[in-house]
Order: sequence, then C-alpha cells, then structure tokens
Amino acid sequence: MPRHPYEHRAPAPEPRVPAPAAETASCPLRPVLESVKTARGFTADTLRRWGLSHLSDDLTLVVSELVTNALRHGVGLERGTRSGPLAAPVLGRPIELSLLREDSQVMCTVRDPSDRTPVEKSPDFINETGRGLYLVSSFSQEWGCTPLEHGGKVVWAVVGH
Repeated sequence: MPRHPYEHRAPAPEPRVPAPAAETASCPLRPVLESVKTARGFTADTLRRWGLSHLSDDLTLVVSELVTNALRHGVGLERGTRSGPLAAPVLGRPIELSLLREDSQVMCTVRDPSDRTPVEKSPDFINETGRGLYLVSSFSQEWGCTPLEHGGKVVWAVVGH
C-alpha cells in the first residue's frame, strides 16, 4: 500500500513458471498398413498426456501422412496389400515415429530406411493419392527431410505455436 495517495509503486512481478523441459516419446512401427492407425493413436495419447490435445487433429493428420509415405516410399509397401516384401537393407530397421515437445510446439519425426527425399507436388484433387506433403505443409509450421549418415532419412514437421 502506498504511503501517500500519489505515490506510485510498480506492481509485484508475477511468479514465473519455468518452461517445461523438452519431452520426447517414440514408437517403432512395423511395415504394415495398420501402423498408420497405431501412429495416430500413439500421437493422440501422447498429446493428451502432455496436455496438448488441442493439437491432436492437426498433428494426427500430419503423422498419418508421414507414416503413409514412409510405408509406401520408404519400405515399398504397395496400396491394397496388408504387408509387402522388404528389401534386405530394410530388415531390422523399422519405421520409427518420434514426438518432441517443447512448450506448445511438437515436432514429429518419421524415420525410414529409404534414401529417397520426399518431394511436394502440386495437389491434384482428382487422383486418390499425391496430396500427402501438401497436407503436411498446410497443417504444420514447417517440415523437412534430413538424410541419416548410415542410410535412410528422417522426415519431420512442427505443429503448434
């Protein structure tokens, strides 16, 4: 309380809550189409646990597209099959989904054994496929691809603000 009615005192600073430390969660995925559903469930459960359920719609869509691309292009799983033959270099190297939370942003990464870099195409809304990276780009702040030193790559996207 001021001693004099015109005396001004700065308000007490608000207590600062330390920013949460980065958290991570990972999920190895088998090279089968059911892994897309597994990845979506893992993502939604992790976001709920982290208190970031509001990101669930956008991030599960992004994860679905990245995992689908990893299955199709990273391990060669064809549409219409439940599993596919794996090339020798793929054996023992599953696709892996990882989520990294920092504050209210989440980076998802999908590692696969292919060295092929994904390329975003102009969306063709008539075809059934080919819009995956367009959707990833639309629902994330940024995305990219990082080649791995011993083969394979990680495709990543950041969702949140």
